[in-house]
This record gives sequence, C-alpha cells and structure tokens, in this order.
Amino acid sequence: MHGGPPPLTEASTHRLSTQDRLTCALGNCIVVAKVIDYNTAMNWDIFHLQADICKCFSHPKRLEILCELKSGERSFGELRIATGLSKANLSQHLAIMRERGAIEARRDGQHLYFSVANPKITQACELMHEVLCERVEAQQKVTGMPE
Repeated sequence: MHGGPPPLTEASTHRLSTQDRLTCALGNCIVVAKVIDYNTAMNWDIFHLQADICKCFSHPKRLEILCELKSGERSFGELRIATGLSKANLSQHLAIMRERGAIEARRDGQHLYFSVANPKITQACELMHEVLCERVEAQQKVTGMPE
C-alpha cells in the first residue's frame, strides 16, 4: 500500500454537509469531492467576461464606433469617415471589439459591414453615459460652472 491519508469511509465523511460533498460508493471505497457552488463559479466566469468586454470600451474611439453602430449596421468605409481614423487604426479597434464579442462583422463581396452583437451592449453604454452626464451636471452645479 502507498503512504498517505487513510481511506475515507462513510463514518469519516459524516461531518461534511450535503452541500459540501458528493459521495459515491465505488465498491468498498467512498469518493468525496468538494461540490462547487454553480452560481459562484458561473458568476466568477461572468465577471471575467464582463471585465474583458469592458476593456474593449476603455478607449474613446471604440465608444465612438459603438455610438455609430447603435443606429444600425455600418460599412468599414462609413466608420472610417465617421471616426476620422486611418484604415490600420480602425482595423485594430474593430478587431478588439470583435474578439471580445461586442460587435459582429458581415462580408458582402469586398465590403465589410459591422453591427453591435447585442442591443443590450449599447443600452449598457448609454446607461453609463447618462450616469456620467448626471455626474458632470452635479459637479457643475456645485462649482457654479455653466452647463
């Protein structure tokens, strides 16, 4: 026999709560495994995804691109004119947004068209924009600066 902890028995696992263990009788041995709270694990994954997509909106030009796309699909050329970005720079921003799942691309012949992947993305950004506008207005009232 190998050294190590003694084998687990039903008697040695009785102290673990049902939520904290999963027991499975396999012949004469009992396997005990920590059961991870699915909601906690899922939230952890969602938090990472949320942080990742939020990184994609950490640049003002990407927010401008999103603003252009909220009213509908736009071609690469239309986005280039609207944002004033070079082809290379616009391509980089769009690639970041596509990799993170914020936007989608559709090819029609030689033309690429972009759209928001989910309307809730623009809703979330609009909500944050409103919060920031309210904050600026409140600061202006406190400091007496014109709006």
